[in-house]
Amino acid sequence: MFDKISTFESSLSFVSIFSGLMALLSAFVSFIAINYGINISFENFSIIFSNITFLQAILFVLTFFIGFIIHGIRYLGFDYYRRIRNSKNYKKNLCTRFLFYMFRNGTVIEECLNEKRNLKENTKLTSYKWIDESNNVVLDVWNHAKEIFVKYPQLDIYKFYYYSECFQCFDTIFIFVSILTFLFGTTDCIIKHDILTSHFIMIVGLSFSFFIFHIFSKKTGKSFARRFFLEIQLGLNLLNNNSEK
Repeated sequence: MFDKISTFESSLSFVSIFSGLMALLSAFVSFIAINYGINISFENFSIIFSNITFLQAILFVLTFFIGFIIHGIRYLGFDYYRRIRNSKNYKKNLCTRFLFYMFRNGTVIEECLNEKRNLKENTKLTSYKWIDESNNVVLDVWNHAKEIFVKYPQLDIYKFYYYSECFQCFDTIFIFVSILTFLFGTTDCIIKHDILTSHFIMIVGLSFSFFIFHIFSKKTGKSFARRFFLEIQLGLNLLNNNSEK
């Protein structure tokens, strides 16, 4: 049983399912805040569920589906930015900066390049010898991981990579929910003439909270990416030690 859980933990299914659940949970919290405000008790949750319309239920299902495929959406954005970045007409502007922040910043590839840039700029060795010695860190991160996985599958080398991917998806979900909660919540308050009331303040506070979760998720994704680099370093140390025997 534990072996199955460990295998699931190191897979795209883990990333997809938890992304879908997080998207659904975030949408539900936003829905309650916009429709019922802050004065909602746990006893009234049954009323909330009974009042959900068919259209709202469809939207919740759609939210889960979007969350489930958010990893693919992130990859599309990542690949689109890569194509723009490698084109001859590339220029830094608001659009490219937005694409970088949304889909490139915090990824394993970008963290690899950051470590390499820091080495060149500061002339100090990083915490990872394999990055210091690499001539093509973008390829080596996957080549080293694959070699370790083949020879020592028990190390579960990709676990922290998938953790990083999961929090990168949370990062995207939270910033989308933050923006949508503010837009829909403010629109609802304007229609109901509820601007500058406790309900509106709660909507703004919730949007800000989602944005803070977005920032924490991005930082956590970066941390797990660097932990993935450490696992690669430890695996390479094991490979080198065994080859010397």
